[in-house]
Formats: sequence, C-alpha cells, structure tokens
Amino acid sequence: MNILIVAATELEIAPLVHHLKANFKQLGTDIFFNDQHRVQVLVTGVGMVATTYHLTALLPGKSYDWVLQAGIAGAYDRRIRLGDLYWVRSEQIGDLGAEDHYNFLDHFELGLQDPDELPFRDTALINPISEFPFEEALPSATAITVNMVAGSDTTVEKRTKKYGCQLESMEGASLHYVCLQKNIPFLQIRAVSNYAEARDKTQWQLMESVAALNRWLIRLFS
Repeated sequence: MNILIVAATELEIAPLVHHLKANFKQLGTDIFFNDQHRVQVLVTGVGMVATTYHLTALLPGKSYDWVLQAGIAGAYDRRIRLGDLYWVRSEQIGDLGAEDHYNFLDHFELGLQDPDELPFRDTALINPISEFPFEEALPSATAITVNMVAGSDTTVEKRTKKYGCQLESMEGASLHYVCLQKNIPFLQIRAVSNYAEARDKTQWQLMESVAALNRWLIRLFS
C-alpha cells in the first residue's frame, strides 16, 4: 500500500518517523518502504495556506492509495475524552467571511460561493468513504478548520451555535478540499489534546494525545 502521511508539525508524528527509520528501508529523507508498504512523510507547516501549498506542490505525478493526515485537535463536544482518536468525516471552514457588527457571516452567507459548488456539499467538505479502510477502526467526528483557534467562551459559543462541530483544527479543511478536488482517497485522523475553551494550556494533554495518535499509526505499519 502506498500512503502519504501529512502532518502540520514534526512533533505530531515524531514517534511514527522514528519507527519507520528503525524498521523500514529509506529512500531519501522522507520515503520509507518494506514488502507491504511505501510511506512518504510530508510536514507542511501550520495552517490552511501552508497545507494547501505543500499538498498541491507534491501531488502532481504521484499516485497514493491513501493520503492520511495525522494531528491533534481541540474538542467542542465535552462528551469527547481528551486523548481519544477520531477520523473526521465532515469539515467546514470556520472563519472565512466577514463580521456584520456582532455577527459572523461566512462566505456562503455572503453569496461569494454556492454551498453546493464542488467540492462542497451543503457548505461542508465531506469524506465520501462509506467504511473505515483500516483494521483498527475509529469513531468519526465533524470538525471545523480555522486560522484562529478558539480561546474564549464567546468564540466557543458562537462557533458551536453556528457549526455544531465536535472538533477544531487549523489544517483539516485543506486536506479535504485538495483531495476531493483531485479525487484522491483520504483520511483525517485527530487525537484530542484539549477542549475549546478559555485558553489554559495547563489543562491540555498534548503529549499524551501525540502518544495515542502515534500508537495507532505505528500499529498501522507494524
């Protein structure tokens, strides 16, 4: 199986890269292979712009069975436990639009884009897979992608009311948008490191979430 692993930062997939270096043959700095898998690693940098650029720069002329994005996320849904893993079935862009006094109007509400213009379906970027493609299945979640992660009760309340999303990241919509446009199978995997709330990093479980994410990834390539 030929898989592209995409991450915003090296930190989020460092244990996986260590595993690949120790157990796979290596071609150049970012391609690893054995008898079963060929794995390429792409670290894009943080945010939608960097992710979109690096994905679209890499994909022409390549053929992957799966593009798999791996990273951490914040949770709006308090029923979600920190450290749990999810695959994101539906993405929305959470801060593209304009302020209208105290209200936020997204680019669909502004009439700048049809909510069903491909690759969107009713304003969302939906992964079309019908079944989870790997043996160790994960629960699914909905998410928004933003340039500014929520760090106040006001922002959390507004985004929860508007989008009803469960998770938040800074790159997921880019993966969905690019892969849907290019008709490439993809999967976004997120480990929940914190709740979306008034910012307090002492309550985050960043390294625990990274560890959980990479345990799943390493089992995938073991």
